[in-house]
Amino acid sequence: MISEKDFMNWKQDAVTEAFFAVIKERVDEAMYILSRSAGINPNDDNFYRGMILAFRDVLETSFEETQTDA
Repeated sequence: MISEKDFMNWKQDAVTEAFFAVIKERVDEAMYILSRSAGINPNDDNFYRGMILAFRDVLETSFEETQTDA
């Protein structure tokens, strides 16, 4: 297990912040694409919706979620 302090240090690290910035850009790009092409290809719509949800899940990971019994 990691400590809450370690988690916060990781979240504030320059590399982590740069990685999260890229993820945020990809979310914005996917939202733009979806807003321009929704309904044309349902498979593409599902892909972009899933991508957005997955990236948001990564961005919103909390310390508590890192605590497992394993």
